[in-house]
Amino acid sequence: MANDFVTALYPTGTTPTGEPDLPKNATGIAVSGGGSRSLTCAIGQYRALKYLGVLDNVAVISSVSGGTWASASFVYLPSNFDDDDFLGTPTPDPASLTVSGLSQLSPNNLGNAPTRMSWPSVIEVLHHLKSKYNYSNDNLWQGLIGERIFQLWNLWKVGSDGLPLYYFSDSAETVASTITPNNPQLGAAQFTLQQRKRPLLVMNSSIFSDQDIRGARLLPFESTPFGTGVRATFPGIGPGEREIGGGLIQPFAMGSPTVDSVTGNLATVAPPARPFSIVDMASISSAAFAQTVQEKFPEFDGLLPRYPYWPVANPTQPEELLYWFADGGSLENTGICALLARGVTRIISFINTQTPLLTKPLDQGGSVTIDTSVQLLFGLDPDAKSAALTESYVASAPNATPDFVQVFETAPYYDLMKGLAIANVQDGGPAMFKQMLKVLNNPNFDIPGGTEVEILWVYNTAVRNWNTLLSPSVQSTVNSLSHFPNYLTIEQLGLSATEVNALAELSFWNLVSNAEMVKSMFG
Repeated sequence: MANDFVTALYPTGTTPTGEPDLPKNATGIAVSGGGSRSLTCAIGQYRALKYLGVLDNVAVISSVSGGTWASASFVYLPSNFDDDDFLGTPTPDPASLTVSGLSQLSPNNLGNAPTRMSWPSVIEVLHHLKSKYNYSNDNLWQGLIGERIFQLWNLWKVGSDGLPLYYFSDSAETVASTITPNNPQLGAAQFTLQQRKRPLLVMNSSIFSDQDIRGARLLPFESTPFGTGVRATFPGIGPGEREIGGGLIQPFAMGSPTVDSVTGNLATVAPPARPFSIVDMASISSAAFAQTVQEKFPEFDGLLPRYPYWPVANPTQPEELLYWFADGGSLENTGICALLARGVTRIISFINTQTPLLTKPLDQGGSVTIDTSVQLLFGLDPDAKSAALTESYVASAPNATPDFVQVFETAPYYDLMKGLAIANVQDGGPAMFKQMLKVLNNPNFDIPGGTEVEILWVYNTAVRNWNTLLSPSVQSTVNSLSHFPNYLTIEQLGLSATEVNALAELSFWNLVSNAEMVKSMFG
C-alpha cells in the first residue's frame, strides 16, 4: 500500500545504520533506575561531569527508568534551554549552601520534574487525561509522563486525541539518509531531534514474553535513536509464548501491527496507529509505577504500556501481536548490560539506589548491604538484607535471577563490597570504587565474553564527610529529610525542591571531591 512504511532490519550482531561507531576505550555511563530519586541523583552527576570538563567525552549513556527520564531529557533538551539552567549551578563548597537556596528551583531546572510527581497529582492527572482524551488505559502512563515531565521542555507534543505527533531520531541528516529514501512520506519535520551534540543514548526496558500474561518472564527491550527491539532471540518456552527478538528495527516503525513482506534487510510494514515517541520509550522504561497504580486503583487496570511487536528473527506473523511492556529495572536495573553488549570497556556506573550501604552503625550490628541489582550482575542470589530493602517490582520479576543476568565472575563482588565500605564507612567519603572485571558471555543481553572492563562504581548512600561540611542550619534541614539520600522509589515519587536540591548537591560533590578518580575514566 502507498502509505506503508519500510524499515531496515538489524539482526543480532549488526549495528543499526547511522549509529556512531564507538571509539576504542570509549567511556560510557550507566544511570540506574530509581524513579525521582535516580532522576535527582542524575542532576548532580551530569552537573559534576560537566563541571569537571568530561561530560562531552562521554560516548554513550545507558539508562533505566528514572535514569531514562533524566537522560532522555538531557539528550533531547531543545537548544533554547541552557544546560547550566537545566542542570543547576555548581556548588563545589558544601559550606556555601543555604536553606533558602535549597528550597528553590529555576523554572527550567530538571529538578522540577519530581516536584510534579506526587501520588495525588499522578492520580489526578490520570483521571484528567482519561476524561479529556478518552485514552485507552494502555496509553495513560505515556500521557502522564509526557505531561508531568517531558512537557516541561516542549518534548511532548500531541494532537487533538492526546497522542504524540512525532517520532524520534538523532538528527535531520539521519532521517534524510536512512528513513526518507524508503519512506518519502516521512521527513525530519515529523521527528523529535537532538539539537546539540550529545552521547549515544540507550534506553532500557522489558517486554513480557507472553502477549496475554503480564506476569510472564521478562526479556530485555531497548531503544537508541537508531534501533529498537530485543537484541537476542528467545524461542517460546511456555504456553502462549512465541519467538521474540532477533535484532532491532528503526524506531519510527515500532508499533507496526503487521509485516507485509521482507526483501533483503528491508521490511514493508503496516504503519503504526500513531508515532512511537521519545516519551513512549521513556514511559516503558519506567513502567514499574504504572504497575503500582493498576494494583492500587482497579479503574486503571491495564495501565502498563502495550504495543504491537513482531520479532526480527521471524517478522512475517499471521496476526497482529500485542505485548505488555515492563520497567527496565524489573530485569536489569543498572543499565550496565547494554554497555557491555556494545563492547564499552570503561564504565561509570551510577547505582542510584534506595538501599543504603549501611543501615545502622557497625557497632550496633550493622553490616554492608549492596543493592540486589549489583549482586545479580555477579551471579549472586540477593541476600536477605538486600532483598528486604529492594523494590517490590524488582523482587517479583520471574527471571531477574543470577542465571539470566550474570555478567561478572562472583569473587570480585567481595572486593567491591570491601572497597565501598572502606571509602564510605571507614573513611567517611563517597561510596566509590574502581575495579577491572572480566566480562562473561551472556546471550540474553547479547554480550560476548572474554573482554575486560574498567568500572567506576558510584553508589548512592549517606556521606559523612559531606554532611560535616554543611552549615548547622543546612545540616539540620538535610538530616530532617525522610530517607535521605535513599528516597524510596515508589513511596517518594514526588519530592520537594529541598529534597531534590539536597540529593543533587550530594551527588555532585561525590564526583567533584573524587575528581581525579572520575577523570581517570577518560584516559
